Amino acid sequence: MFVLFFLVAMPLAAEKLYRWQDENGNVYFSDVVPPEHADKRLESLSSTGRVVDVKEKAKTREELAIDWRVRRYQQAQMKLSDRQQRLDRILLTSHASVQELKAVHAVQLDTQMRQIKTAESNVSLLENQLNEQLMAGANLERNGKKVTQALRDAISDTQQQIIKANEALQQRHVEKEQMLAEQEREVKRYIFLTKGAASMWTKPVFMAASQPGLFYCVHDDHCQNAWRAARAFLIRQAAGQTGLEVNRKDLLLMPPPVQADDISLGLARIQLRNGESQILLTLHCLETPAGQVLCNGPKAGQLRERFQSAINQALSSMPANQ
Repeated sequence: MFVLFFLVAMPLAAEKLYRWQDENGNVYFSDVVPPEHADKRLESLSSTGRVVDVKEKAKTREELAIDWRVRRYQQAQMKLSDRQQRLDRILLTSHASVQELKAVHAVQLDTQMRQIKTAESNVSLLENQLNEQLMAGANLERNGKKVTQALRDAISDTQQQIIKANEALQQRHVEKEQMLAEQEREVKRYIFLTKGAASMWTKPVFMAASQPGLFYCVHDDHCQNAWRAARAFLIRQAAGQTGLEVNRKDLLLMPPPVQADDISLGLARIQLRNGESQILLTLHCLETPAGQVLCNGPKAGQLRERFQSAINQALSSMPANQ
């Protein structure tokens, strides 16, 4: 139930007539809007009572903050998508065929393996050096002599060098695995761009693009299902944390991070001009050095992997060529 209020006695030929509603559901008609109601949604009416213009309700500070986040997010997603398209152009113009691309990958892998061999040789040399130093110290002690401080310092220095050399070797192996994963993505992306989605896969597929968090799918039906599964994933994540701050048709955002270990997720669906569908999963951490480490560390990588796995698991139940 609502109440109608006519705030002033108006002539039949009033130039302007406004209609608005307060927070209690009361409806007002007047040719003058009181200051205390100026932030309400106002409808301008013609002399026949037809709505000719609408001034939307003024947004709260919280709503304005959300709008700012959404605009910023949309700008970032388009920037990322544009960068992916630039990388696609480079990929296509740099390689005449998938065989040529794989040949380039083979050279890259050979270079990486050489670097691994060099790192292994460095570790081996340092270990031999340490053994010689330890043997020299043992010989001094067998002969009843004291191990010099210089030799002790040399042994300690070599041990530290071995630790660093092993860390460098491990990093080379990590880089190798990252390179192989990126090469696999490049090959799939190249085939997708040159042969088209329909000729590539008979089963639904949801793949990572070159940009972190950016995924693409093939076939309209597959992409619709991928988006539904992506939304379900984010809603589950949000339910266990802070909930959703934005829940729109093509955009979902969790509230900004507050704690040092918070990772806030965003999800957007992007429809490109060439008809390709992309889904962007973004991770947001505090804008601190520790936050940046968190968003680029193992926890963030595991989140992206779980996301991709969840989507592909949902798509795997779809029949071929749906």
